[in-house]
Amino acid sequence: MAKKKAAVKKSGGMTVESYKKKIVTFLSTYDKKVMPLSELESKCRTKKQGRENFTKAFDELRTEGVIMMKKAMKAGLCSRLNVQAGTVSRLSRTFGFVMTDGGTEYFVPGKCMLGAMPGDRVLVGDIPSRSGEPEGEVLDIISFGSSQLTGRIEFVDGSPYLVPDTASKNHIAIVTGESIKFSDGDKALAEIVYRGRRHAEHKVKITSVFGSSQQASSCAASILAIHGAETEFPDDVLKEARKIEEGGIQEYSFNNREDLRDMAIFTIDGAESKDLDDAVSVEKTSQGWLLGVHIADVSHYVKGNSAIDKEAMKRGTSIYYADKVIPMLPKELSNGICSLNPD
Repeated sequence: MAKKKAAVKKSGGMTVESYKKKIVTFLSTYDKKVMPLSELESKCRTKKQGRENFTKAFDELRTEGVIMMKKAMKAGLCSRLNVQAGTVSRLSRTFGFVMTDGGTEYFVPGKCMLGAMPGDRVLVGDIPSRSGEPEGEVLDIISFGSSQLTGRIEFVDGSPYLVPDTASKNHIAIVTGESIKFSDGDKALAEIVYRGRRHAEHKVKITSVFGSSQQASSCAASILAIHGAETEFPDDVLKEARKIEEGGIQEYSFNNREDLRDMAIFTIDGAESKDLDDAVSVEKTSQGWLLGVHIADVSHYVKGNSAIDKEAMKRGTSIYYADKVIPMLPKELSNGICSLNPD
């Protein structure tokens, strides 16, 4: 091991971390806020070797929001340039918001977004505020987040465009050669294949079509898709659920449990409801009234670290929208053996 270390030292090799420390040191002590990149590299690299590690260290510092590239190939520390790293948290048609790593939320006018999308890691700088709240402009996009967006397809002079639900007030060109089949007026899910410096300069391909944008069901489906809501359960989850349902209620399930099936216990759900997970009872006692709240014991059937448990953890909750629901648990459980049905 000692010989290996000596060999590395003799060759003048420096690790990426060593270069990162050197870059930060030189930029922090430089007499100006920015330093020409060529000068920075010559100061950091004492020998010809190491360009690859220097470049990697520089790129990592940019991605981490520690340094920023300015025009004319000059670099500076974000802290000296009054620039903060953050993430695009929200985006509307005419403005967006950036949440900095320090916890400050910036309002960013649409013309100052630099084409950034939700989830993008960006560098943001201050601009004069009109409201007294922090207001800024995106100076650089250091890593891309989501490239998906939904919208309506519209043909203009024979060319197809996506009219986004959010992200831009402008039409975005569709690359037909990379898209699936679509029609004028469709509600669609698209993926950005080319990024410009403004939202209107992006280009997209169509990856999913939900039907006419005039149909509420199509709009609901697009909302679920853009939020990554899974509408189907994996096969291993369904297999576990069917096995539990087919097993039914066994006698040993009553061990160490109080049987309250003779009581008048009722739910306040509608007549069409099937997922009955809680119910109430009212009983007259010598001291007044006893209100009972009865909760389905789902954990009796869903064991920790099982396929159902992992899928439920991933989903987090059931999603109710319009007149439909995407359950957290398969219907064999949520509507069946784990539901507080009669008897």
